[in-house]
Amino acid sequence: LCLEERRSRLLGRSYLLFPFVAADAGSFLDLWPRLDAVSQRHCLERLAQLLGRMHRQGILHGDLNWRNILAVREGEGFSFWLVDLDGSRQVARLTPGRAERDLSHFLRDLQRSGAAPELYSAFLERWRREAGQAVS
Repeated sequence: LCLEERRSRLLGRSYLLFPFVAADAGSFLDLWPRLDAVSQRHCLERLAQLLGRMHRQGILHGDLNWRNILAVREGEGFSFWLVDLDGSRQVARLTPGRAERDLSHFLRDLQRSGAAPELYSAFLERWRREAGQAVS
């Protein structure tokens, strides 16, 4: 839920409400080095799915660095929550270039993590498949 207070078309205060995220949630940046190779692949697959679907809907995050992705353990895996949404927006038509720019901080952090090239390629392939028209 997003609530904005405006005065004469000028934005005053804004509120963004979403479900409570468990206190043991941590950033994906902090989680990554503690994961084994299988868990890293699984997390990247889930994130490619999440971000691809978001882009398919024309939603841009604005700052997809790994500090803005919270990971919460769920059984054997993780669920992910995006935070720092003040730069987020939805556009009527998302061009491939704009979707790729939105993803650039995520990819930068993936490269910095030392991930194997095949993980990088697998992430991009899954993201493109999920994003569909947004990156065609």
